[in-house]
Amino acid sequence: HAPEPPPDYDDLVRSAVGKMVQKGRLLFNPPERMRLGQTERVEVRLTRTPELDAELRKDLRGHGQAKLEDIPTAPLMSVTLKSDGFRIKARSREEQNVIQDDITTWEFDISARKGGEQLLVMSVSLRIPVPGYPSVHRSIPVREAKIHVQVTVPAWLGRYVLADWRWLIGTVAIGVATVLATLLH
Repeated sequence: HAPEPPPDYDDLVRSAVGKMVQKGRLLFNPPERMRLGQTERVEVRLTRTPELDAELRKDLRGHGQAKLEDIPTAPLMSVTLKSDGFRIKARSREEQNVIQDDITTWEFDISARKGGEQLLVMSVSLRIPVPGYPSVHRSIPVREAKIHVQVTVPAWLGRYVLADWRWLIGTVAIGVATVLATLLH
């Protein structure tokens, strides 16, 4: 159980934020287009050193266009991706240390589950230690990426026809029975 915060707790939090939070850079590379069932790697990279843009872009595993922006950073941060239109598998820990003059990377594999315009939401939060109290979590406004998911005939067949093989067997059986009945009469 955490101790009851003193009257000057807000001052302690402000002081910790002032000491820990500094301007950094964020890279996010979601694809603009995907096909239903396709899996893509999405990376989020953070640095507390604004001059590392070239290094942030180097050797990206995901194919999406890298978007760079300024962002407040702390020595400990958390990144998550959420969406109803994608299955998301995190390839790295949600909460990681962000070290000065280095790059911290979060990787996710996203698989398109629905066709059309789908929204991928990235949440970033700072974890700020307050001496003698639990860390303060500060969320940064979410980033949204719209991804157009194309439904191809093979993907449609795989998703809707072959996924429910009983329907397929029933349809084929009715077709065979109809042909046999026509031939035998």
